Amino acid sequence: MNLETTVDGIARRAVAALGLEVVDVRQDGRRHVRVWIDREPQGVMIQDCADANHGIKRALAEEGIDPGAFHVEVLSPGLDRPLTREKDYARFQGALVVVHLAKKRGDRRKFRGRLKGLQDGRVVIDEEDTKAEMRFERHEIDETRLVPEIK
Repeated sequence: MNLETTVDGIARRAVAALGLEVVDVRQDGRRHVRVWIDREPQGVMIQDCADANHGIKRALAEEGIDPGAFHVEVLSPGLDRPLTREKDYARFQGALVVVHLAKKRGDRRKFRGRLKGLQDGRVVIDEEDTKAEMRFERHEIDETRLVPEIK
C-alpha cells in the first residue's frame, strides 16, 4: 500500500469517527491533502471542519506518520458541491447540475440540466439546451457539480 492510499484511509476513518461523512479526498504531489466533509441532512459547520482537521492530524500521528509533513485542509462541499457518491445522485435528484466530461462528446464536454439520478449505473440528466435526456457512463465523467439555485 502506498502513502497516498494510507493517508486517504486514515482521513476517512478519522472523519467517520466524528460522525461525519467524507465526500471526497484529494492529494497532490506536494503532500497537500484536501478532505470534503458533510453531515446529512443539516450540513457541516466551521467547527466540524476544525474538528475533522485535528482528528486527521491526530490519526496520522497515531499511525506513525508525521502530520507536519502534510498540509491538511478540511472543507465543506459548498453550494456547488461535487457529486461523488451514488447516494449523492439520489439525494440531489431534480437539482440543476453541470456534467463535465473527460473527453468531448461531439463538440462538447460540458452539459447542464436537471439530474434524474443514476439509472443502470449511468448519470442521467434532462439537458437544458437540447431538452433531451442525456446519459453518461460514470467513467466518462470528469466531474458532476450542483448549480446553486438561490430563490
